Amino acid sequence: MDKEINAWHADLYEKIGISFEMPNHYTKLTALENLAYFRSLYSGKTYEPMELLKWVGLGEDAHKRVSDYSKGMKIRLNVARSLIHKPKVLFLDEPTSGLDPVNARNIKDLIMGFRDLGTTIFITTHNMMVADELCDRVAFVTDGNIRAVDSPEALKQKYGKRSVKVTYHDKEKESNKEFPIEGLGKNEAFINLLNAKVTIDRLHSQETTLDNIFYPDNRRGVGLMNPMTSTIRKDVKVQVRNKLYAISVGLACIFCNHLFNSSKTRANYNGNTCCYAIACRRNDTCLCRWFNSF
Repeated sequence: MDKEINAWHADLYEKIGISFEMPNHYTKLTALENLAYFRSLYSGKTYEPMELLKWVGLGEDAHKRVSDYSKGMKIRLNVARSLIHKPKVLFLDEPTSGLDPVNARNIKDLIMGFRDLGTTIFITTHNMMVADELCDRVAFVTDGNIRAVDSPEALKQKYGKRSVKVTYHDKEKESNKEFPIEGLGKNEAFINLLNAKVTIDRLHSQETTLDNIFYPDNRRGVGLMNPMTSTIRKDVKVQVRNKLYAISVGLACIFCNHLFNSSKTRANYNGNTCCYAIACRRNDTCLCRWFNSF
């Protein structure tokens, strides 16, 4: 925004919009009244509240008290409120949480629309599919260090297998074979299989996913995270076409590596205080080892 952060004063808040994951509205007011109130706090140009409510699919519920809203409706109202003053920088915490596919698609399209208008957008999300779909550049951050930075496509190619998996039926028995991508067009075994009297069901390049990159070594992924030394996995700082960013936080049990999103529980392990539980409840052994570690 053309100057350093320490050069700004209160006018910085005119440039920043924030949507939290947990709804924090005036629930005795209607959605329209909420937006009208927050609009009055800004001195610059703003959007019309009703226009914003229509953008997020709440136009017909504009005069309904927020206390009667569902979680998904409150999340959409969060997004609308963060946009009211036409911010240049936008922070969205789980903007699609609790939304059905139709409304989630609408919010994603709205985000990309503002991105195209020049708004810089930061997203916090656990959803790697959202990050993969929306974002152009990803930085995996673990233990406070950036471990990998690239586009989602480049990361998936780098950490996936450079091979093609062929699934076929031979005499009603399903079989699989993998072939390296290099020289595939001249690979006699691959060509012979395609020409053989078998039924080819699927051909897949062995591209990984952002979820798999996220998993530790002894699971399906490439292990950018060491589960025995860090239980809070801060993932995916993402840039979308130079304008959209995302950060994801996930958890794994330090004993069995079961992935889960736990309730916030203060715990202590090897002298390091964590703000999340570090042992899962699906395995009694894990909990016993957790309590014995103090």
